[in-house]
Amino acid sequence: MKYIILVLDSLVSQKPLFWCENFNGYTTDPFTAGHFIKADIDAMDTVYNDGVNSIAIPLTYTTLHNLGFKCSFDKEKLQEFIEKNKASK
Repeated sequence: MKYIILVLDSLVSQKPLFWCENFNGYTTDPFTAGHFIKADIDAMDTVYNDGVNSIAIPLTYTTLHNLGFKCSFDKEKLQEFIEKNKASK
């Protein structure tokens, strides 16, 4: 399972911040946040998951939905993607 790191001690325009990969800043978009595995989090739990400044959360639809994030799509683009992938097989 992959995790994303939620920054608990700061907000940008009332939006949550998530860590990017390799300590390269932050993003407000959980879909572009850095992905971390459990072993990484366990190895640096005082940084990634201290419960005061940051918390590691599972990168799942359910978790993101429970945080209030919604995913939407364009039906035409989805259909184009499906057709393109069918053709390439």
